[in-house]
Amino acid sequence: MNLQSTETHRPKVHTAAERLPRLRRSAFGVRGAWLNDITRPIAELLASVISDHLAGQGPAARQRPPAGQRPLAWQRSADGRTHTDSQRYENGQAFTEAAEDHSSQPVVLVVGFDDSPGAPDIFAGITSALLRNGADVADAGHCTAASLLHACRRQRNAAAALFVTGIGGRAGDIGVDIYDRFGHAVSIPWRRYGLSIQLPCAGAKGVVGVAATAGGKGEHSSPAVSLPTNASLSAVPYSDRFFAQQNAGNDGVLGSDGVIVIPKHLLSSTRSLRSVRHSGTRRAFDAEADYRRRLLRWWPADVATALEVVTTSRRTEQRLRWLAAERNLNIHVITSENSGGGIPMGTTTLGHFDLRTTVNPDDRFVTIQTARGRTLSAAEVADWINRSVHPGIRHVTAHPGFDYQTVILTDIAEPNSADGQEQICDALIVTGLVLTLTLQYRLPS
Repeated sequence: MNLQSTETHRPKVHTAAERLPRLRRSAFGVRGAWLNDITRPIAELLASVISDHLAGQGPAARQRPPAGQRPLAWQRSADGRTHTDSQRYENGQAFTEAAEDHSSQPVVLVVGFDDSPGAPDIFAGITSALLRNGADVADAGHCTAASLLHACRRQRNAAAALFVTGIGGRAGDIGVDIYDRFGHAVSIPWRRYGLSIQLPCAGAKGVVGVAATAGGKGEHSSPAVSLPTNASLSAVPYSDRFFAQQNAGNDGVLGSDGVIVIPKHLLSSTRSLRSVRHSGTRRAFDAEADYRRRLLRWWPADVATALEVVTTSRRTEQRLRWLAAERNLNIHVITSENSGGGIPMGTTTLGHFDLRTTVNPDDRFVTIQTARGRTLSAAEVADWINRSVHPGIRHVTAHPGFDYQTVILTDIAEPNSADGQEQICDALIVTGLVLTLTLQYRLPS
């Protein structure tokens, strides 16, 4: 008879802190393991918070009186007692208060998802929560970051774009990125809705900071700024620093801005966090077809220049093959399958190819190499574009991004644009413009 102790078969008892989902903050949103940290109910909670905050940024919200001049209902709870900010954050009362202070005009949000595992499931939960909270959803469907931002700029009343993606995270990660109309990150005051933010501990691998929970005065206060200590990150675009850091075996960058912890009482009542009494509307449109029509404006036709494009995105590959057939171009696409499973970087000689570009997994970012294999910096590319533009495209100027790893185009003649001018951060558009200009001008040697 086997008298083996039952202790070895006793299931491990996790603490309450271990059971709480912990979402790592990224440059534009949050990431977490699908089904472990991010499920459909959690995605609905995040969407409720995001839509409630964005609805409060409308014209009516900007005309609200200061907190000290608001009615007493804002200052006191149902029992008539005043509460401190920390108490209101803990019991979720701030969410109810915010719900009473919305504009009657519904907020318009453009939502899409990519090829990441679990993205369709999380996308369904997010759109359901947005509709339940009164937001009008413009459904872009399966897309990329660049095409989603293009769709957002085409919606005249769109407040922001929500992109369900796992780009930049670990294998099996999923999350949501929030962009404004110009592609900038949108700051969400998570603490206002009862979600806590824990900053990395001092001495954590790859991160320097102060171990604390964001709980200072004000909604946007942060007791510490955490920065990566790996000097090699200076050569990596900001949006992909956590991606490069993960490849180096150090996940300190993804989440260096803090980890969002969702309390148990919010997990059990996500559907009760409804900020309005009416539901929103949903309108699906063909964002891919509109984006491809836009690409035709930037790409030349009947060009013999040999272009090599390296990408890991199936959607980017499909667009390039479509452009090659539509414009009669000599484009050779190298995908992740025939490039060794990743994006090859470096200064390898391109052989018979005249130009080579590498499209980042986030297709807003691109790296350009000359025929001799030299990688051009964003400043070099932008300066060359500005010196090479001909009278037909003088409405376009180029600028290096804030991280000097990104080329941003400013177009003052974009047709049918909802804004007076358009800031374009798009790998395929930059590639098409560079290919057009190389017909008359040579790239820097």
